[in-house]
Order: sequence, then structure tokens, then C-alpha cells
Amino acid sequence: IWWLPLGPPEFAVAYALGMAIAGRPSWRRAVEGRISLLFEAESSTRSAACVAGLVGDSTAKEALAQASQRFRTISFQLLDPCAIADSEPGGDMFGRTLSERLHNCDAFISHSWHDSAAEKWAAMQRWRDGFLTLESREPTIWFDKCCIDQRKIEADLRCLPVFLSGCRRLVVFCGPTYLKRLWCILELFIFVHCGRKVEDLTFVPVVRSGYEEEDLMNLETAFANFDVAQCTCFIKRERERLLGIIMSSYGDLDTFNSAVRSIFKRAGWATELRLMRTKTEGFHQWGSSESLSVKVDEDASHANESSWNGDEIGSAIGADWCSPLSGP
Repeated sequence: IWWLPLGPPEFAVAYALGMAIAGRPSWRRAVEGRISLLFEAESSTRSAACVAGLVGDSTAKEALAQASQRFRTISFQLLDPCAIADSEPGGDMFGRTLSERLHNCDAFISHSWHDSAAEKWAAMQRWRDGFLTLESREPTIWFDKCCIDQRKIEADLRCLPVFLSGCRRLVVFCGPTYLKRLWCILELFIFVHCGRKVEDLTFVPVVRSGYEEEDLMNLETAFANFDVAQCTCFIKRERERLLGIIMSSYGDLDTFNSAVRSIFKRAGWATELRLMRTKTEGFHQWGSSESLSVKVDEDASHANESSWNGDEIGSAIGADWCSPLSGP
């Protein structure tokens, strides 16, 4: 603290505070933890700004400045099924968002518009229920259709990497087409490139009611055989540019494929999918018409098979992941 440019009164207060913190190990550890988190967030943001600069053909400094001004969030309770019905702009969803500081958003929602809207909505509600149980409040999220200014789509897309790094967690709603869409994989690429921890990543499967076992098996196979070269993009020129960015960072696509598969492995997604399929098989064998609940305490015994703990498994798959679909 001695180096701070403070006058005598301010110096005395700062010195006393510093001595108090130094004299109490628990206080010191808390302060050190906060400082460490601040440095991690700052480092992640800088890395994301570099990616944003590549995506938007601008400098990292320009990308960060623009993203800081354009970052918006929405409270989950303000969403409705119409918001995820399709990617076409409509209604006043943008008007429901609020300008927010980076790193002050609970979750960046990653999803594919080519997956079923009804099944995705059900999966999102399950994740929301898990969040409410843990935090006792509504989550604030970044959701593309709501938080992108439809009048300035290109400007917001250039900021996408910084938007992602500005959220505390990346929540992946993974349906049949997710691993085939290049923009979805780019979000995983940004996550890896920014050095984010696996603990900051939540996986929520999007499955059809009555076809859970089949869909979960297909997802497990898709993880094992992931190949970014097979991913598609609406605009061919954009696909080539995004693949070029990945290749410039990893040298070749095979190395990137290995990095993405490593995320799946470290996050324990394959283990969780097998666990879910086992529970689904038991559900169908018993022939129960009731929904099958997956509780956090029941899954704790399986936590050693992955890098997640029981609480994270519970928040990732929700309390009733294979409940009958609700809502439209």
C-alpha cells in the first residue's frame, strides 16, 4: 500500500486497513481470491478481444471498447417461447434487455437455431429451475435474439467473443444439430482460447420426449466423432473465414478437434450422457408413466467419474431432465 499516491489522512486509513487484512489470514485469503478473480477476468477479456479483432477485422482495443458499450443482458423471466421459436427478429425482445457491465451476467446461452424450439425451451426451463434452486433468484443471460441489436447485427457479432467472456458461465444447450453448426463451435473455441475453466461450462442436452435414449446415444456418438471440418455455416464465405481463424490459432483442424474433444472429456459430458441413458433405460424397463427425476444427491456417487462435483451435475442437467415437455 506504501506506493499509493495518498495524502496523510488517506495513507493512515489505507495503512491501517492493510495491517488489519495482513493480520487476519481469512481476510487476506479472501482479498487474494478476489484479486485473482479480477486478473483472470481481465486476462479472459483481453484474449476474447483479440479473437473479436480477428472476427471483425479490427484491433483488440477497438473490439473491447465497442463490446463494453454494446453489452446487454436480459432476465430469464422476461423470455417467452416465441423468443426461441426461430431466429427471425420480432416483437420487442431487445427492448426488454438492459445495458450491463462485462462480467456481470450469469450465463451466455449457446444453442443451435436448427434444434427443436419446443424441446430447447423445455431444456432451458430445466436449467432455469436448477439455477433458481441454487441461487434463489432469476438468472441474467445473454441470448442472441434478445441481446443483439437487429439494427446493428454486424456490430454486435463482431463483439461476440467479448460478450461471451463477459459472462460468468457458458451454458450449452446441445441438441442434434449443435455440434454441426460452426458458429456454435466458434463459441466453444472462444471458451478454450480465453483459458476459461471447465467449471465455467454447463452442458444441458436437448432431447425429445419419448426418444431420450436414442437422442442421448446420438449425442454421445457426436462427441466422440466431432470434426469441425464437417460443420456448416449459412454463408460459405463466412465458414471459410471462421475455419481460417481456427487454423491460424491451432495450426490445423485436427489439433482443434482434439482440444474440443478434451473439453468434452474434462467436463465429463460422455459420463453424464451414459448416466442419463442408464436412467432412461431403467425408466422404460419399469414402464412408469411418471417423469424420471435426476436429483443432485443421487448423482453424487457418480461425480468421481468426471471433473464436476455433485452440485455442478445437478445444475447442468436440471432436476427433471427427462420430464415430459411442458409449454408450447
